[in-house]
Amino acid sequence: MDELHAGERRRFFRYSMGSTMQKDLEVRTVEVVAHIDINVVDENFEPEFIAMVVEQSHQGCGLVLVRYNQDYEKIVKDMEVVVRVGRLHPMKARVRWRKNLDEDLFKIGLEFLE
Repeated sequence: MDELHAGERRRFFRYSMGSTMQKDLEVRTVEVVAHIDINVVDENFEPEFIAMVVEQSHQGCGLVLVRYNQDYEKIVKDMEVVVRVGRLHPMKARVRWRKNLDEDLFKIGLEFLE
């Protein structure tokens, strides 16, 4: 294998996944999944959409969703939703932005309101 030149080296460290036991994989999966309920009036949390968490902070998160049908067009900028990110309790959030990545994927940015 040829030695990499300075400009070709990776800029970030890569971490191994560690254990691949089923229990550990289930725990990790919970951490990267978000559930979204667009019905903020109802007190019951009944998520209609599932997303992958790609960014998260104390103030909000970035999610990627796969567009399965036209229902996904209901998620629009400035709407309020209820979201459960990973193991956090369901909380109200506002869609701050939406960006189409391709015909099947889109990304949204949520701001937590609680």
